[in-house]
Amino acid sequence: VYDVSLSATSIDLGSYPVSETDLNVTPQLLTVTNTGNRPVYWFYQHAMGNGVRYKFLGGDSLLEPGESKQLEVSWDNSFGMRGPGVYERSIKLYFTYEDDIDYTWNAGLDDPSDSAELVLEVPVRIELTVGQVELTASTSYLDFGSIVEGAYSPSKSVTVNNNSGVTLKLYS
Repeated sequence: VYDVSLSATSIDLGSYPVSETDLNVTPQLLTVTNTGNRPVYWFYQHAMGNGVRYKFLGGDSLLEPGESKQLEVSWDNSFGMRGPGVYERSIKLYFTYEDDIDYTWNAGLDDPSDSAELVLEVPVRIELTVGQVELTASTSYLDFGSIVEGAYSPSKSVTVNNNSGVTLKLYS
C-alpha cells in the first residue's frame, strides 16, 4: 500500500507588520511521512504564487515506510513590500512509486504532475499588516496671531517624529 500523510493540511504563517527590510517570519515545518508499507519517492515541490519560500530538509527523496522528512515553509521578505493584506498561496508536493523518475524535464515547460502518482497541495496563508504607527509632533497647535485679511501669515513649522518601525510618507 502506498500512502503519505502530512503533519498539517494547511500552514498559517501568522500576522506580521509590512517591512521594507525584513519581515522576520517564523518558518513553519511541514512533516511528510510515508504511512504505507511501500517506498515512496518525493521528487519535486514548488510554490503556487509569489511569496512562499520553502527548503527541503532531508537528504535524498526516498521515503521508506514509516520514514518522515520535512519542508521548512516561510515567506519571501521581498514580497513584504507589496503592502498589507491577506495572502493565500500553496505548495504542491509530487511523489512517485518508482525510483527511476526522469529528472530532466524542464520545470518551466513540463508539468511534474505527468510523472507523479501522488500530488498533495498545502495552502499557505500570511497576513501582512500596517503595524503600529506612533507619531509625535513638536507642538499640538500653531498660533499665527492676528493676520490682516488677504495678507500672508509668517511661516511656521511642525516636526513630526516617527517612533514606530513602519515606513510612512507624509504629504502636505
